[in-house]
Amino acid sequence: MEKQNINLSFNKEVKGEIRKFWVQILSEDQKKEALEIFRRYFVRDEPLCRCLEMIEDKESMEYFTRFLWYAINQNCTLACFVELEDGQNEMVAVNICYRNTTVKEMVQRAEFQEVPEGINKILETLMYLNKLKDISQEMNVTEYLTSIGLVVIPEYRGYNLGLQVLASRKMLCEKLGLKASLTTFTSPASQRLAEKGGFKDIVSLTYDELEKMRPASKFPDINKYSKRIRNMYILYE
Repeated sequence: MEKQNINLSFNKEVKGEIRKFWVQILSEDQKKEALEIFRRYFVRDEPLCRCLEMIEDKESMEYFTRFLWYAINQNCTLACFVELEDGQNEMVAVNICYRNTTVKEMVQRAEFQEVPEGINKILETLMYLNKLKDISQEMNVTEYLTSIGLVVIPEYRGYNLGLQVLASRKMLCEKLGLKASLTTFTSPASQRLAEKGGFKDIVSLTYDELEKMRPASKFPDINKYSKRIRNMYILYE
C-alpha cells in the first residue's frame, strides 16, 4: 500500500520550538514500527491490560501481537508524525482502526482459535458492552469504523495529538464509505479526548457496575487506573 496522506496537518509548540505534525494512513514500510509502539506503550498503560499484567504474560502478548498485526494489515491504521530538526520524521501516535466486520472474519481464522485467558476476559467484556446497546440497532448503522486503541508515545503526551488523530477518523471514514465510528474507551485520558472530539456515549458504566452486571468482568485493582468504561460513537454526516 502506498503512502496515503489524509490531509490533516497542524503545528504545535514542543519545548519552545514550532513543529509540523500530520496524520496519515500507515504505509507498508511503517507497519512494523507502529506494531512495536503499540506493544511497548499501549499494553503497559491501557487499564485493562495493566491490571491483568498482560505485558508479563508471554502467551497473551504473542496472541495480542498476532491480533494487532492482522488489524494493521486491514490498512486502516492511522499514525501521527512529527518533522524533526534534522528533517527526519518520527512516528509519535498510533490508532489501530478497522471495519467492525473484520472481527467476524478474524475469529474464523485458525491462528485465533486458542485464546489466552487474559485476552479472552477482555474480548468477552468488550463483546458484552457491544451487546448491551448495539449501534446497528440504536443508530441504524451496520458497518462502521472501530479501533483497538490509541497510543501516544510518552515524550509527546500533553499536546492533544490524540485529539487530532481522532479527528482524522472522519476523513478515513469518508475514504472507506463509512458513516460512523465506535470505540470502547477505557481510560480517563482517552475518554476526555473522545468527548472533545465529539464522541458520545452509547454505553457508560463504572467498573463496579460492570462487575455487578457481569461478575466475569472483574479486573483486579482497575479503579486505581480508571473508574469507568465507555462505548462511544460519532456519526458523520
